Amino acid sequence: MRKLFSILLLSFLMLGSTLRAEVVSYTAFTGHFGVTEDYQYSIASHNNNYYLVVKIIAVVHVESDGSSFFNDPILKIRTFNQEVVTLKGTVVQPKSRYEAVPVGADKQHKPVVYSIAQFPVTAEDMEKIGHGITKIRLTTLPYNHEQIFKKKDKMGLKLYRSYLETKEQEENF
Repeated sequence: MRKLFSILLLSFLMLGSTLRAEVVSYTAFTGHFGVTEDYQYSIASHNNNYYLVVKIIAVVHVESDGSSFFNDPILKIRTFNQEVVTLKGTVVQPKSRYEAVPVGADKQHKPVVYSIAQFPVTAEDMEKIGHGITKIRLTTLPYNHEQIFKKKDKMGLKLYRSYLETKEQEENF
């Protein structure tokens, strides 16, 4: 876990961004070749611009490399108010990185793919997201990722609070 956090921290420092401790995540079992992927969302700032940063961490198998972003990814978010926020982003790491990590009780080593993209967000976008996220769709390869949240989620509210904290830190430097 420490190694994973160190990699995330270095990624943000390379961007010259401010890293927020609040990382919101969920795990999705894709069903395609048995790949399990973690999706992590956080807020970063750079030159008074704010970004929703998405990191995909996939433990991969021989048959699949897991998901990775297009060069110009699109993130669609539907809120519980039925508002749709569409964000167009850029890939931070153009190529996925591989690393062996222990998986399971038998300590097998499997490769892990990291893919990171950033999506510029406005204050209005973040206010909408703060109402709660009911659905997320990411344009990824080899297939689009879609996650539906049935209950009132805390993800949108946490991201909105993280945005407000990041904004306050930038303004009070």
